[in-house]
Amino acid sequence: MRFIDIGMLFTFAVRRAMATTAQLGAAARTNLRTCSGLLLFTLGVAASASSSAQEGSDPRIGTWEEQRISADFESLRRVIAPTGAGKLRLIVNAKLLEENRWHVDFSCDEDKYRILTQDGKFTGITYSCRRTGPRRFQFSTTRTAADPAVAPVASKTRDWVRTAGTETISEDGMRHSMSATLTFADGHQRVSRREFVRRR
Repeated sequence: MRFIDIGMLFTFAVRRAMATTAQLGAAARTNLRTCSGLLLFTLGVAASASSSAQEGSDPRIGTWEEQRISADFESLRRVIAPTGAGKLRLIVNAKLLEENRWHVDFSCDEDKYRILTQDGKFTGITYSCRRTGPRRFQFSTTRTAADPAVAPVASKTRDWVRTAGTETISEDGMRHSMSATLTFADGHQRVSRREFVRRR
């Protein structure tokens, strides 16, 4: 009968257990890295999808007719539609003949976008916006020198130099309210309010 060295047996068992633990630890680390990678990828895809959904679900998309609620009324028709290139196009005065319309292609990222005539001339006005809620936006406009041959806008408030305001879409998506503070060249300010209803 062979003599069994208890010390050697114990040492062997400890080393075996340590090796198994190390293998399990490596597998766990590999699995953890894999899970972490998948989690980060999923979060990235979800964030991208959420961002795309938010960009594609702007509640202002549609055709809007101005309602007479104040002295600011100018019977405007505003049209907002996707451009197909990742931006929205706002037609400011869609009731006019097409060659007389002004438009701006924009994203709500706080950058300034130039409002152009139908033939691409700069009107001197820039538009900027950012989304502050599911149905709420902040916007601003500034006025500088227009391209030559661009006729000034026929407006009751055409002497302003900058505006800052909010746009709100009603919960049912049928009303579009705008409120803005207009600043004029001489420094005085006044508040303008407009209300639109959805036509389509």
